[in-house]
This record gives sequence, structure tokens and C-alpha cells, in this order.
Amino acid sequence: MSKNIKNYDLKLGIFLTYRSPEEGGGFTITNDILNEILIRNYNKKKYKFIILNDKEKILEKIITRSGYECYKLKENIRLLRIKNFVFSLMPILLKIYNYLGFNQFLNLQKKYKIDLVWFLSAEYYYPLFSKYVSTVWDLQHLTHSQFPEIGSFFRKIYRRIVIKNFLTNSYKIITGSSLLVKIISKNYHLKKKKIIFNQHPTPQIFLKHKKDKKNIIIKIIFYIQLIFGNTKIILTYLKDLKILIKNIILNLSLFWLAILKINYIFKK
Repeated sequence: MSKNIKNYDLKLGIFLTYRSPEEGGGFTITNDILNEILIRNYNKKKYKFIILNDKEKILEKIITRSGYECYKLKENIRLLRIKNFVFSLMPILLKIYNYLGFNQFLNLQKKYKIDLVWFLSAEYYYPLFSKYVSTVWDLQHLTHSQFPEIGSFFRKIYRRIVIKNFLTNSYKIITGSSLLVKIISKNYHLKKKKIIFNQHPTPQIFLKHKKDKKNIIIKIIFYIQLIFGNTKIILTYLKDLKILIKNIILNLSLFWLAILKINYIFKK
């Protein structure tokens, strides 16, 4: 993407919302990609950061310290979600909303003459900008809809409608999985040339972290607990697994005892 901007007189907006460290993987990968951009010697006049809901000015300080200009926006998350659903369901309302000049995101893009906006992390909204590149990390509401963290029935409906509309209206889509390229193309009826396959980097924290073999079982249990969201279920599974292993060992022992007894009888 940087090569295209170097060849043409384009101005790129990089959009990201503040993420707290408690979000885990979302925070880690966003932080790594952001830091990678900031340490590179890009033309700072062609790259503008658009940050949303950076209350403590954490992102602003990091970005401006590197010499980049950033534009700050605020939006009530609940209201934004309502607009996401309504505008995705009825695009004609978004056209009226934009025409009346209520879309602060689009207004900012026009004001600073930003040609293209790249969503640095996986965020899904109604089409905030006239031309944008979206990023997809996963589509669990399609691939793993049975997982409890996907949410309720209404949340799944919300994700289906909003994500479909957001990706369909994207100029390009970046994803780090070749499988996701196929899923996006098939489910949203998009041509594969619109989707860019670019593997997501391994977070630096895991590359630097020393392997601790002693606590690996505990980590696996906690990872499973995060997936299923219920410690009691995990403990039940482990208890059942323990009983199963005991039964297998007992049956094998009885089997070999029977074999030995038969051999003894025949020899006698």
C-alpha cells in the first residue's frame, strides 16, 4: 500500500479506535502493526491518523511523538452501533444522513482531502468514509457460530448485516488467512481480486516470551476456559477424561491378566 502512495499523489488516512490491554489479542496485534508503521520512514505528509474515542490521549501521544498528524473523533458507542445497524439495513438513510452533513467521519475525510482510509484493525461499521480498505481477522459468526462469545441471536443478526454491508462497500479487504479469502468471497459474493491476502504478524510479545513448560497445562486449561467461558464445564470435562483414562488402564490390565492366565493354563 505504501508503494502505491509513493508512486501517486495520494493521501492515506489510517483509522483506529483505542483498545485497552484487557482486550488481549485485539490490542496486541493492533499495537504491533501501529508500532511497525511508526518506526518506518514514511512520508508523514501523506499519512494521517484518524483515531476514535482516545479518551486518555494514549494513541495521540504515541502517534504525534513519531511526527505524524492525527485527527481525533468522539462517538457514543451505543449510538454508533444503532447507526451501524440502521444504515446497513437501509442504505438510503445513510445517503440522506451524509447529504445533510451529519457524518463527522465523511466530513473529516472531505475537509482534509483524504483519498483513502485504511482500517488498521478489524472494526466493522456502516460505511464511514467514501473510500476505505477494511481489515478482517476472523468471521466467527459464520465459522464458529456455536461459540458463546459470538453472543446472542440478536448479536449474530447484527454482525451478519453490519459486516456484510461494511465489507461489500470496501474498496479493498485485507485478511491474513487464505481460508478467509474463500469464505469472504463465497458468503458475500465478492471477487477474490478485491481481497488482499496478507498474513498477520506474530505478536512481538510471543516471539520474546520464554517458554515455560511447567505451566503449560495450566495455560491450556485457562485458554479452553476463555473459549467456552465456563470453568465448571472444563472441570467436568477433565474429571470425565480422568475417569475414562482410569477405565482404559483398568481394562488393559484385566486383558493382560487374562492372557497370562490362559498361557499358564495351557503350559500346565
